[in-house]
Amino acid sequence: MRMAKWMRCVLLGLALVCLLPVYAFAAASDFTFAETSDGTGYIVTGYTGEDASITVPDWYESKPVTEIGNGAFQGNTVLTNVKLPSTITRIGAAAFKNCTSLSQLSSYDAATEPPAEGIPGDVNDSDALDADDILMMMQYNAGWDVTINELNADLDGDGEITIADLLLMLTSAGEAAAQN
Repeated sequence: MRMAKWMRCVLLGLALVCLLPVYAFAAASDFTFAETSDGTGYIVTGYTGEDASITVPDWYESKPVTEIGNGAFQGNTVLTNVKLPSTITRIGAAAFKNCTSLSQLSSYDAATEPPAEGIPGDVNDSDALDADDILMMMQYNAGWDVTINELNADLDGDGEITIADLLLMLTSAGEAAAQN
């Protein structure tokens, strides 16, 4: 009985992944940052990823991301959707110049505190990202009554735990398995 329930959950997760429109969520490592002159925050100075839809992180190295630097995304013709955190207080000159495909620029409420140190995706606090974490995340997203570490579950840093976070978790797990 337990195995059948587990299999249904896995199949549901795979079905959800297959039915979702293809959206890519940029990892913090796809951005380049510089510390502000007063040392209280970070400036996004560039984006090295290839995703069309991105969410700029609200925190980097335990400090808020407060600015989009001059020309940070300039000439990126792939970007279609950019979500900026509410911590942004300045957008530099030509930050989005010649981003010819950009059709939506929106904001989201930033976290009031930096994320706690932990292993991204380790929703059961076992000090590792493993199949149990993926299963719990699937159950959580399916509305099951499971308790997870929500700070570790918000992999895209948008303040919400969604199927997008599960997709990032699956990608991270796959990359880790490929390295071993």
